[in-house]
Amino acid sequence: MDGQTPLAVWAHTGAVLPRHTIVVPEERKTLGSFYQMLSAMLVSVPTFPVNPALYGRVARDVDGHIVAGQIREIDAQTLAKTTLKTSFLRHIVEAVETEAPTSILELERRAFSQTALPYTPFGDGPVWLYDPDGNFDFLDFPPRRIAGVGEVRSLASSCLLLSVDDRTVIVPRTYLNNETSETTERN
Repeated sequence: MDGQTPLAVWAHTGAVLPRHTIVVPEERKTLGSFYQMLSAMLVSVPTFPVNPALYGRVARDVDGHIVAGQIREIDAQTLAKTTLKTSFLRHIVEAVETEAPTSILELERRAFSQTALPYTPFGDGPVWLYDPDGNFDFLDFPPRRIAGVGEVRSLASSCLLLSVDDRTVIVPRTYLNNETSETTERN
């Protein structure tokens, strides 16, 4: 098979696929078969309507640096859009340029070593923590509910994840206020 030959649609019950490994016969392991299974799985995932215009430009040039990530967020419940102000992003870029990185493992140790509650690790690698007021060590990291997964606790539970060029930056959400971000309410 060349990945383009039409394949028979397999049967599955209900709108949600079962939570187990899908076994595919050897003769069906093609790119076309993969895309067919991917399409069926994506159709079964519950979503809410999203206006693509709200996500139009999620990366911004700040003084010659590309800042991306959670610089814009849309609340799934209220559809309110929160956007980080350029002046705040300048402070983050300056911190990344002048401060040494730490590691993701070190931040996870600081965040989760005092509790027995499970968390989802981010892996390891260099990371910059924007925290001029020292708020990180006082964050709670509550679990967040993810559809199909359940409750997940991670650094993202109480922090924004940004990138400045190719460097990962973690910013505690305690820095979100009227001076650092603007919120546009749903129409």
